Amino acid sequence: MVDVDRRMAGLNPAHMAGLRRLSARAAASAPSTPLPPRNSLFSFTPLADKVIAHLKDSGVPVRPGLTEPEFAVAEAEFGFAFPPDLRAVLSAGLPLGAGFPDWRSSGPARLHLRASIDLPIASISFHIARNALWSKSWGPRPSDPEKAMKIARNALKRAPLLIPVFNHCYIPCNPCLAGNPVFFAGWSSDEVSDALGFDFRREKVKKPAIKLSPELAERIGKLAEAVDRSSSSS
Repeated sequence: MVDVDRRMAGLNPAHMAGLRRLSARAAASAPSTPLPPRNSLFSFTPLADKVIAHLKDSGVPVRPGLTEPEFAVAEAEFGFAFPPDLRAVLSAGLPLGAGFPDWRSSGPARLHLRASIDLPIASISFHIARNALWSKSWGPRPSDPEKAMKIARNALKRAPLLIPVFNHCYIPCNPCLAGNPVFFAGWSSDEVSDALGFDFRREKVKKPAIKLSPELAERIGKLAEAVDRSSSSS
């Protein structure tokens, strides 16, 4: 409580009486209830339950939701944190219909899950190697394909990783907040550009094909195979 009984220079009796009332009111007020943390899991539970109920009503198989240890394993293995709204949905239930990622999978299915996470970068790398994609923010494109790929890969490492949600629908892991947009990534240049936040644009004038080194051609071939396998199995 503020000591307003001590006479202060410049205060008349009316001012002092007002200060006493304010001081007494502040001292008597009950402590406010702390607000729940922003984006806490609890705040998304009702919405998550509605999503899972809708999926079940639509005939989508749903298994028990992921546990905290299962979330920890997936986040450590794949190198991202689930945004709180997606985390709430996967805690309420794990949809396993066609096109849904199985975060509890193992064996070959786990490899397919990894492929679906790697697919955006693999597809972008494939298009960059074919001279079909380049970001203005990376500066002039080197004529050497190896140097161009190195610049692109270093830039893509700073882009948010995309988390598969359903088929070609992905959600960025950063910022790790609720409300991140869900992107449909059909892997055209514009869709990939929007998903990763880069200003990719196809050249209006088609550039001549660049002769690739055998080593680079082999790597691009493997990327193309990974893209084809993931696309055909989704």
